[in-house]
Amino acid sequence: MVRLRMCQRGYQQRNACPDEPTRFSACGMARLMRAVIAVLLLGSVARAAPAHAPPGSGETMAAYLQVEAWVRTWRMPELEANIAPEGAFAATVILRLDGKVLAKGQSLSEVDGDAVYHAAKRAFAQGDEALPIGYGPERTAEAVEIAKRILVHVEVAGQPVPIVGESYEGVALAARPHLDGLGMRAGRREALVFPSEQRRRQIDPAEALQVAAGKLDLPPMRLGQLRERSGVVPYRFAVTEVAQVSAGEPAVFLHRGGRVVSRSEVSIDGLRAAADAVANHLAARRWPGEEPLGLRGTYEPVTGAWPESIAPPRAQAIAAYALARYALDASWLDETRSAEVLNVARTVLEDLARVSEDEADPAGDASSAAAVIIAASELGLLRSEDGSPVSEMVSSCFRVIDRAGEEAERWGAELAIADRSLIAYALALRSAANPDDVEARARAEQITRATFSQTPAGDLVSAMPWLGYAELALLGPADAVPSLVLLLRMREGLWEFSVRERDAGVEDRDLVGGIIFTRSRRPLPSWQGLRPLAFIGAMLGDERLTEPSAYTTELAQLVGPLRFVMQLTMREGSCTMRPRPIGPSAAFGSRYGTLGSHSTRRASAS
Repeated sequence: MVRLRMCQRGYQQRNACPDEPTRFSACGMARLMRAVIAVLLLGSVARAAPAHAPPGSGETMAAYLQVEAWVRTWRMPELEANIAPEGAFAATVILRLDGKVLAKGQSLSEVDGDAVYHAAKRAFAQGDEALPIGYGPERTAEAVEIAKRILVHVEVAGQPVPIVGESYEGVALAARPHLDGLGMRAGRREALVFPSEQRRRQIDPAEALQVAAGKLDLPPMRLGQLRERSGVVPYRFAVTEVAQVSAGEPAVFLHRGGRVVSRSEVSIDGLRAAADAVANHLAARRWPGEEPLGLRGTYEPVTGAWPESIAPPRAQAIAAYALARYALDASWLDETRSAEVLNVARTVLEDLARVSEDEADPAGDASSAAAVIIAASELGLLRSEDGSPVSEMVSSCFRVIDRAGEEAERWGAELAIADRSLIAYALALRSAANPDDVEARARAEQITRATFSQTPAGDLVSAMPWLGYAELALLGPADAVPSLVLLLRMREGLWEFSVRERDAGVEDRDLVGGIIFTRSRRPLPSWQGLRPLAFIGAMLGDERLTEPSAYTTELAQLVGPLRFVMQLTMREGSCTMRPRPIGPSAAFGSRYGTLGSHSTRRASAS
């Protein structure tokens, strides 16, 4: 076994570890993990009862191919064509042109096999009116030419399964989020919410049932009251979903709107490629204008909009930190590429230092100020006193976190554990940059120890990675780790609450590796579980926290969580609802979870 040694990190220590040899050393693997985790993470599941089986994949694909043939010729048969899978309850057909929804048709089955035909016919009727062409003699030929660019999306529903319960939330627990459709029947009227609509609206099953009630113009009241007053029947239905990702490409089956990443993709090459792609994504979030506004915020690929046009200072600083750490630790990058990424990180800090009227001041609160110090430290700028805007910003941020440290005893519950931990790490870095400042070191140690002691064991994950980084930053290479037992228990807890393949089964295979926070009403893994994993990578590279004899075992434990990280990144096949071919704004941005498509730089870089 190659003896594991601690790999020092930092701007001035790029070559602390030798380049990885052909036989990957423990030091090299730890360095790879730091680079990958920095940019990916800092850039038992509640199972529904099985629904009636979804429509067969072969029959659904056959129905899709028939609809696509109609689209390409832009001609629907007049006579009804029973092409839906046997027993199909309903269907939705969506046509997209140049990324925008051209038309949507939905139909319940009247005669077995007719749902897809009627849904397609309604979509055609809408689409024909919406085509951007005139009604002259060339209309048919022009329509056929445009139809080559239309993307076809077909959802076919299995038989409905009534759900009992008195509340929307309780009833919705029987449904599989974004795999099952939800519907409601009131007399002879029915309203359906297919998985594609749930994703577009960013809603969970309980909210989907409320949307269905709204479509029926039912009054806003508790489900139990609606049952008594209107005799409504809520139900769920399994769905088989097929869609085109790009024009001219074959269709793919969708699982919660995307493709499931396999464990085999979690290889050294796969992780490097994923880290490279996420770094490119973060760099592509630069403000497009000439104004020094840094990075843009949350991106909504379904609409192509930026609900958060400018990312807040804390998020921008953490993104700069992630990019810098990636550039310094990713030994597979050539010098030119590394310099390019470092330049992006520096530019983000430079933009933060020039505060416009539309921006928040990075020194306006202790959490943001701490993030700036952390990023500046990674870039080797903490000791810079050249009078530049960045130097002045860092000095201001020093004053803010010093004041926060002095007031630590008065911190109340309103200061989140994550914020305390971020401040603790910034103070530790401030102490390391000024080793003669005994008072600063004492303050950093006091706050770090206090945060560890005051944080309940079950909440320690929310303090990561920053509290763990603070702990190590205050220690010498040979010093014992005061919080060793707590950190080891935290790591054991993460593995205990990560979704295993045997727990997930086929239906929830996209959740494998995610970390479940069991205090949630409906515990499902999301990007929130990624933050402690960033420190797990650091633990892997420190023999005080991972003994050489345990290295291989702990490395194997990371495969599932890293698979989940890759699952959260958006790529071709996981963003069929985007408004344009997947580009830098969406490609490899991290979603909040597998149930959504919002790309956020917090999930990509925090």
